[in-house]
Amino acid sequence: MHPDAYEEALATYDWYAKRNPDAADAFRTELERAKELIVRSPESWPSYIHGTRRCLPRLSLLLLIVILKRQRTKNATDFT
Repeated sequence: MHPDAYEEALATYDWYAKRNPDAADAFRTELERAKELIVRSPESWPSYIHGTRRCLPRLSLLLLIVILKRQRTKNATDFT
């Protein structure tokens, strides 16, 4: 993994971990899944910029929804 990508992944994991440990674990699992898929078949991913290929994580939107839902639930219980 490129060093910049690794640093970005660590920062993203930390961001999720501060908000929702379950989301952080799901992010790590999805990152590992993507890495395995890329290693297994690197040429199968769509072309991207500068001769690279792109593998989009399938859980990123789901993780955001989980975080927002938990924050809303927490905020709703704060007022009762």
